[in-house]
Amino acid sequence: MTKSKTSKPKKEASLKLSVSSVELFHTCKAKWYYRYVLKLPSPSNYYSTAGKFIHKILEIFLRRYKKSKDLRDAGNVAYWLAKKDEEIAPDLTKEIKKEGLQWLKQIVRKYENSPELIPDVLKIEVPFTFKMEEENILVRGFIDRIDKVDSDTIRILDYKTSANPTYLKPTQLLIYSVAAQKKFPGKKVTAAYELVRHDFDSKEVVVSEEGIQNALDLFRETGEEIRTHLKEQPDTPWEPTPSK
Repeated sequence: MTKSKTSKPKKEASLKLSVSSVELFHTCKAKWYYRYVLKLPSPSNYYSTAGKFIHKILEIFLRRYKKSKDLRDAGNVAYWLAKKDEEIAPDLTKEIKKEGLQWLKQIVRKYENSPELIPDVLKIEVPFTFKMEEENILVRGFIDRIDKVDSDTIRILDYKTSANPTYLKPTQLLIYSVAAQKKFPGKKVTAAYELVRHDFDSKEVVVSEEGIQNALDLFRETGEEIRTHLKEQPDTPWEPTPSK
């Protein structure tokens, strides 16, 4: 008589979270459910398209400048290629193109007038993934830019096109600093938002152990809330938060 093999319990899949998904969850749980569980596409709008456009312009501009060391050349190439980008081009309007060109001219002019401000760019559009083992949470995202400050220090930057920077929270850059520390072990990490609509000025974020712990705690608590709802109330609609 052969013994029947006992099947091992299935390991629970990692919960995948990003800063944007966590922020959306706390803004409107129903919207989070539609986007990240049902995978419904998000409609494009002026602000999201303009944001993607300037991100693409700056990405190409800095890559090109690193090779050519010519600000005007890098600007021309960046604008031309960004307009042709397959993902962005269908949603571009004359207004967005005009605004993108104004932003580009602004950063070129700023670097021409103050060459010492030209960053020593290490990496651009850096994907990352790290796991919070105890919580079985996979944290994912993209860092817009990582600069070299000196031999011991790196600086992570995230571009923001928001007109009002007062509402920017440190969570995003604190999570990014965890990823940066894993990619550049032993380096000191500083962080800032670069404000496109404010002459590319920087808004610094203090990277501290306490701040990082608070950011990770937010991911932990969000993960617990999501898993509890999915287990205990799988058929209960996620609560919407009506906007103005």
